[in-house]
Amino acid sequence: GIVGKGSITVHAQGEVVGELTDGCIFGEMVVLGIAGAPTATLEARSVTDVRIVGASVLFEAMKVFPQVREFFQTLAAQRINMTVDLGLSKFAFFQDCNTKFVDAV
Repeated sequence: GIVGKGSITVHAQGEVVGELTDGCIFGEMVVLGIAGAPTATLEARSVTDVRIVGASVLFEAMKVFPQVREFFQTLAAQRINMTVDLGLSKFAFFQDCNTKFVDAV
């Protein structure tokens, strides 16, 4: 999803771990098939406009617009690297990537 306007608190394992504000993206790891299930709970702190983008729409956008695919590949790699140091080529999402790209990330 995408936070259009508002503020959302992110909870994981009973603790506040972050905040999402205008323009923030969430849930992409599940939509991309990298994570099996959401790992956090989101709580709106005020009236919040959230846009949900379905997997089929996202994958079609990545086919039509290479820059969208590159954006999500980079975002996913950053989120993976934040949590654990794994070889990205193990994930199906990165298997078609240029190896120089994967190594650089």
